[in-house]
Amino acid sequence: MLLERLVISSKNGIIRDIPFKLQGLNLVVDTTPISENSTISGNNVGKTTFIRSVDFCFGSDGRDIYVDKESKNDNELVKKFLIENEVSFSLSILNNNSERTILRRSFNSANDIVINDVKYDNISSYKRKILDLLFHIPQADTKISLREIIKKFVRCDSFSESNIYRILHTSKKDSVYEAIYLLLFGFPNQEVITKRLAISDKIDSLKKELKRISGKSNLPRLQSRLLQLQGVIDEKEKQVKNIDLPKTYEALIERLKGLKSRTAELSSLIGNLNTKISLSQKTRNELIHSESKIDPNAIGKLYEEAKLLLGNIQKPFEEVLEFHNKMVSNKIKFVEQHISKLEQERNTVKHELDTLLKDQSHVLRLLDDTGTFDDLIKIREEVNILYVEKGKLVQQIEQIQNLQSEIESKTTEFNEVNLTFMTYLEELNKNISEVFNKYFTQYTNKTHGEKLYIYYDSEERKFFFDNLEGNVGDGYKKTEIISFDLAFINYFNDLGLEFPKFVLHDKLEIVHQNQIQSTFDIANSVNGQFIVSVLRERISFLGNEYIDSKKILELSQDNKFFKI
Repeated sequence: MLLERLVISSKNGIIRDIPFKLQGLNLVVDTTPISENSTISGNNVGKTTFIRSVDFCFGSDGRDIYVDKESKNDNELVKKFLIENEVSFSLSILNNNSERTILRRSFNSANDIVINDVKYDNISSYKRKILDLLFHIPQADTKISLREIIKKFVRCDSFSESNIYRILHTSKKDSVYEAIYLLLFGFPNQEVITKRLAISDKIDSLKKELKRISGKSNLPRLQSRLLQLQGVIDEKEKQVKNIDLPKTYEALIERLKGLKSRTAELSSLIGNLNTKISLSQKTRNELIHSESKIDPNAIGKLYEEAKLLLGNIQKPFEEVLEFHNKMVSNKIKFVEQHISKLEQERNTVKHELDTLLKDQSHVLRLLDDTGTFDDLIKIREEVNILYVEKGKLVQQIEQIQNLQSEIESKTTEFNEVNLTFMTYLEELNKNISEVFNKYFTQYTNKTHGEKLYIYYDSEERKFFFDNLEGNVGDGYKKTEIISFDLAFINYFNDLGLEFPKFVLHDKLEIVHQNQIQSTFDIANSVNGQFIVSVLRERISFLGNEYIDSKKILELSQDNKFFKI
């Protein structure tokens, strides 16, 4: 698989039409001059955006095209331009038979996801199809995702740019890398890789759950604790049985329950009666107060004035006043009678309550006289606590045993799958050693004098690098990554693997001039594409003729990627 062309279009026409060179070095050149005193850095002309645009066609969410990498803020100018101008990205790819596949996406609509004029309903189905096109495995048949494996070919984030092997986020497990590189090294049975990864992930998940449930203990320790706990419970139960309770004990307990229930009812009833009495007394006091506030002289004068205005009034003032006072007096008398009745009822209930409380005290004394009641209650409380602890312990032991059993079962299943895996291992290791490392060792030696190689440890289920001399500089790290990627292209060619034979890189500025020359020489010898963005001034030593012959795109402050 080779990249043929990247076309960026808007509703107003084509913005960029970038043809790739089908063999060797492809340069995206930024002509911004390097100057210590200049604020112009070339970081915003779009050379990284070019790589991210290719990545967008391979299923990224595209936010890194308009989001600032450091501040994480949206570049509103670019974002608005992409959406309002209906900018689309079209990437054409050629397979080994020169058959063309065109991937097209747009920011204008979530549904504008197209492969060879076939529109896809969602990004997930789009990525599944690309995974099948590039690596010949439908997503349904593998645990590997397109976005994981494509990082090996389009290095445009901090993880893939700065690491040879661990191209993904730090949260990714070794088993994911094992599956990715087994595929890339041409392991012939993808079903075995998928099964091994699925079972391995399940075992890891079960072990994590086992560790959480076990805490700082283990099964033998917990089982020993359970035996000791059961012994304490048996001893407490024995103590309960040995307590010498009177024959009437059960009857006294039942009687006590009845007394407590009745005293609770009576206490509630007394409370209600007290409330009623209090309210009635308040009503009586208000009536008395209203009666005492009447001023006969003032009312008399008012009455005389009414007679003058209205003429004859049938009832004399004295008679009206007497009627009012009699009515208030009758109300007070009625309320006082009601209060008296409530108080009599309360006294009756209180008398019954006092009698029951005395009876209750008597029953408690009888129980107390046995000398064992408090002891019995205390032991029962202790036993209840022990049973709760036992229940938790039994549940914990059962969960641990179930998890251990499931881990054992999955481990057996893994070993069975691994038997099939081992039948392919000898040839795999031979290919890695004799084919891949031939190129990888040669390239790292040519770029910076180290002879690196990679090998697979089937026991630890990891890939390892050897001959690394501790920590190396950024320049060395970058050339190691490039050597690794270019070695894979030759590996694919030698073994006839129809995988992508292109790699995209950024930030070549950190590489020393001598290493740039060596790296470009290697890239031009490879039957594939090494696509890299770089400041022109950084590679000016190569000469304008050389740069122009390898250039596919030139950018500057006056000619930015989206031309905005």
